[in-house]
Amino acid sequence: MTDETAIWTAIDRANAAWTQGRPRDVGALYHADAVHIAPGIATRLQGRGPMVESYEVYDAAARTEHFEVVRRDLTVRGDTAIATYVFHVVYTIEGERYDEHGQEIMVLERAPDAELGWLAVWRHQVALPEAGTSLAGSA
Repeated sequence: MTDETAIWTAIDRANAAWTQGRPRDVGALYHADAVHIAPGIATRLQGRGPMVESYEVYDAAARTEHFEVVRRDLTVRGDTAIATYVFHVVYTIEGERYDEHGQEIMVLERAPDAELGWLAVWRHQVALPEAGTSLAGSA
């Protein structure tokens, strides 16, 4: 399996897990000391446990109606990779429906003991104003 296939498979599995009500399964994507920076740098989470807990809190409160990766880009340099993708998500919380677009940016490192050989060490989300917003640095 190529690095690109392994990385996108790991990310796709994690996205399937939280959107299908299995938030604990996202832990397989994250390094034990992974860091997540929420949109607007409002929150910083550190560690696999808090990362998984954030998905559990979301899944307990929300019903995800639609999640789609719109575009993706990946750069691999040795034992480090940067994956970014634009997504569209529709969800309901307490009867209120949200239709949002965002960009996920992850830094991953090669991890031979991980099932797919890569773990995310850093994650950041950016809210996008509309679906047509392009990936930073894309042509």
